[in-house]
Amino acid sequence: MARSQRTPKRASTKREDEITKLVLRGLSTAEVSRQLHITPNTVRDHFKAIFGKVGVRSRRELVGQVFAQHYQPRMATGDEPGADGQFT
Repeated sequence: MARSQRTPKRASTKREDEITKLVLRGLSTAEVSRQLHITPNTVRDHFKAIFGKVGVRSRRELVGQVFAQHYQPRMATGDEPGADGQFT
């Protein structure tokens, strides 16, 4: 089924948001596991849920999707993120 034909995605959980932010910072599964005090298998399970909700199949696609949806449009209007990577 094409992505555009999939049903709307469910909202992500707080933990999925935490994991997504860590992946955007470049952390590995092991590093996310250590930082959040959960097992690597639990991290991988969260990745599966995140990928399904976002409609991607890899971390690389996830990062690209976040950039395309949140950063690129703002930068196209001349906005620049701060030193922390966040827009004000």
